[in-house]
Amino acid sequence: MTTDPAQRATTTPQSGKTRRRSPLVWTALLLAIVLSLVFRQSFNLRYVAFSNDGPLGQMVTEMNKMPSVVMGLWVNVNWLGYEALSPPPSITSGMRWVTSPQVYLNILYPSAMFIVGIAACYCLRRFKLSPVACILGGLAAGLNTDFFSTSCWGVASQIIGFGANYFALGLLSGEQRRPRLRLVLAGLAVGMAIMEAYDIGALFSLFVAAFVLYQTLFLSDTRGASVEKFNRGAVRVALVAVFAALISLHSLTQLVGTQIQGIVGTAQDKDTRQKHWDVATQWSLPKIEIIQVFMPGIFGNRMESMNGDNYWGQIGRSPGLDDLLKQRAAADAQGKAIIDENLKHSNYWRFSGTGLYAGVLVVIVALWAILQSLRKHGSPYSLLQRRAIWFWAIVLVVTVPLAFGRYAPFYKFFYALPYASTVRNPVKFMHVFHWALIIVFGYGVHGLQRANMQSSVVRMEGWKAQFKSWFATATPFEKKWLWGSVAALAAAIGGWLLYYAGNDHLRDYIASVGIDPASAALDAHFSLRAAGWFVLFLTLTLGLLVLIFSGQFAGSRAKWGGWLLGALLVADLVHADVPWPRYWDVAYKYMSNPVVDVLRGKPWEHRVAMNPIAQHGNAEFDLFRTLYNIEWQQQVFPYHGIQSLEVVMEPRVAEDKDKFLKALPQDKPANILRMWELTSTRYLLGIGQSVVDFMNQQLDPAAKRFRLVEPFSVVPKPGASGRIITDYTAVSNAQGALGLVEFTGALPRASLIPNWLVGTNDDDTLELLADPNFDPHQFVVVATNLEERIPPGPNKIPGTVEITDYKSKRIEMDADVKLPSVLFVTDRYSPKWHAEVDGKPVPLLRCDFIMRGVYLEPGKHHVVMRYVTPVGTLYVSFAMIILGLGLCGVLIFDSRKTEADENRETTQAPH
Repeated sequence: MTTDPAQRATTTPQSGKTRRRSPLVWTALLLAIVLSLVFRQSFNLRYVAFSNDGPLGQMVTEMNKMPSVVMGLWVNVNWLGYEALSPPPSITSGMRWVTSPQVYLNILYPSAMFIVGIAACYCLRRFKLSPVACILGGLAAGLNTDFFSTSCWGVASQIIGFGANYFALGLLSGEQRRPRLRLVLAGLAVGMAIMEAYDIGALFSLFVAAFVLYQTLFLSDTRGASVEKFNRGAVRVALVAVFAALISLHSLTQLVGTQIQGIVGTAQDKDTRQKHWDVATQWSLPKIEIIQVFMPGIFGNRMESMNGDNYWGQIGRSPGLDDLLKQRAAADAQGKAIIDENLKHSNYWRFSGTGLYAGVLVVIVALWAILQSLRKHGSPYSLLQRRAIWFWAIVLVVTVPLAFGRYAPFYKFFYALPYASTVRNPVKFMHVFHWALIIVFGYGVHGLQRANMQSSVVRMEGWKAQFKSWFATATPFEKKWLWGSVAALAAAIGGWLLYYAGNDHLRDYIASVGIDPASAALDAHFSLRAAGWFVLFLTLTLGLLVLIFSGQFAGSRAKWGGWLLGALLVADLVHADVPWPRYWDVAYKYMSNPVVDVLRGKPWEHRVAMNPIAQHGNAEFDLFRTLYNIEWQQQVFPYHGIQSLEVVMEPRVAEDKDKFLKALPQDKPANILRMWELTSTRYLLGIGQSVVDFMNQQLDPAAKRFRLVEPFSVVPKPGASGRIITDYTAVSNAQGALGLVEFTGALPRASLIPNWLVGTNDDDTLELLADPNFDPHQFVVVATNLEERIPPGPNKIPGTVEITDYKSKRIEMDADVKLPSVLFVTDRYSPKWHAEVDGKPVPLLRCDFIMRGVYLEPGKHHVVMRYVTPVGTLYVSFAMIILGLGLCGVLIFDSRKTEADENRETTQAPH
């Protein structure tokens, strides 16, 4: 009788050969069912899945249209524009190409979890583990909360990268038919992981390389001297690395070009690395928070939750918080009040929650596997399997201290490696931890089956009698495990009772670390319930394992043990995963309003910004500031094509922008005005008429160029509860305290300037731009060898220019030029921008340090500016993708041919 669903046999009439259904089929079926239920709202196109890093508002913009964006991404909706990391020619890009942005977001997360689950099952199968171990390992990966929460945060491509690394491990293991072909394909899989996960994929590649070398030295039956094995392993690593680099060449080039070259803090000298330490290690894992691996939600889950699971841990805590708290301790009552208000409206405490949960069953079974592998006698594992478990156990031991980052000394050694300082967030090592933990879990299930479920035992009447019979003959290891389990359960229950007793203190603490005091009690209660759920699943896990050890599911009953393990695993992980998927009602989320209606008219002609000049203590302004920062700037503006001066997300600041901002520090009113002038910031949002009067009197008394365009108020949307910031919108209100203010002194987006200066020194140029006596409407500073223009005299009109077509990577303008002029565009300069005048290439000028323009002689001209990126590396990546698909075809054909030969031999064999 079969022992599990994956081993059910079918017999073909032609051959009489019994064929087991593949664990991949069962894993795919079970994952499809579970993920469809968890992500069931994805099937309703009224809604779109939440994404922090790639929300629908961003995805529908012209700059993100496929397939053009693969050729280069120029972000034009924020600041003056900037070059960003374009999506690679990868699995996720293929999904984007064949779907709409909304469909893509709705299917991406379940697809990523499905892929990583299938890949993990394939990997474990190639490790020659039992079918049940492969299925449960696939489910553990496909429902792992670390992978799940990361995916639902909006970076699901990383999870597909983790799956690609599982696929690579599988290719490197098992029988070695066509070994070189498998090495090449494994390298392409590692490269695909880099394309999907970028720096995290690069971290994973280090561990894959270590496995390849370790595998050659210690996991092979091949005889030979250690030096010979090492050399063979080095060659295998080199082959994998070469093809990984080839397929990811375009992504690596983009990564270096946009995230390292010309970026503040990426230089490799000692001083720069030291200064960058706080930024690079901000997302470190506090040591106490490692308990999240087996206690889901104990520190909450995510920011701004209405369900009591606000994250109150310290991952993402700003390094500057400690200094601020020291200042608060030394300040007087008034100073404390000011600092408290600053803390209340800041992101000093944290930026996001995280799900690090692996599952109680996964952790316990993995621990059992590691302990069993250390036994010299009586272990259910072969020597090679024990060595394999040791390797992955070492990965677990290494990655956790590295994830501690600035909270432990170990990360400093990694940080000292060349270019390791450019990798942000040590907590990323927890992805590697979970990736390895699932492999050890697979070995654990395999060992459980082999030691306790394969052989039939003499069954007693009832589970109590069965337990007594087993305990009488149990090995010392089994008895120690049993008493350790009892002690662990007792400690867990006792700890939960103590936690319950201190819940009021927990509530007070949560209210003191940047969480709204009104929700602190609810958050504390959620944390208490999370600890209770841990105790429940720990009890069920240890109880089920004891039943397995005692022989309750041995022999013909083994299939029930497999089903119960799977049911407990799914229940545990789904319970932890359910809080993470979130959906928005598209029409409700992105609805327009009178302010947006004004701003979305020809948005390429102006920029909008939040007015920093405000009335402190105005409750409606505080509400609007939150609405602007969270909803309008990040979501509504991009959705409607509105361009803002602020940047939504900028973990790495370019050197030219850093210099430009430092030359115009915004703590001086004159610099605020000059920034708006230079950047075409025509519209300001904030307090209305009272601030307009103030700015005209104090900021711009001579010209008085500020006027109120649209007074408004912030109110809940129709039918909204007003519980969350998405519930609010703007309505016209002549008596409203808020207002859309126009600054008529902002430079046009494109203008003809007949007077220019040649700035041969950038520092001098920046100093001139900050000079109040410099008129940017009359003069432009060009950093090109262009003969200085003598002023033509007063009242000389240089001509007119009109933007006829504006795209993120292409701008077309018609100019009627009366005087030799510089066509000045207040968009950011980059060497990758090129200019044509009347169809002929002309030099692109770098103007006012950071913007661009072209020189025009009198006459009518059609001017085109185009953003062009080199595509040679892209062709290399495409070629490697085609190669990889071809190699997959060869392996599939080869495996089917082998199976056909085996069937033919079985048919011809005498009976």
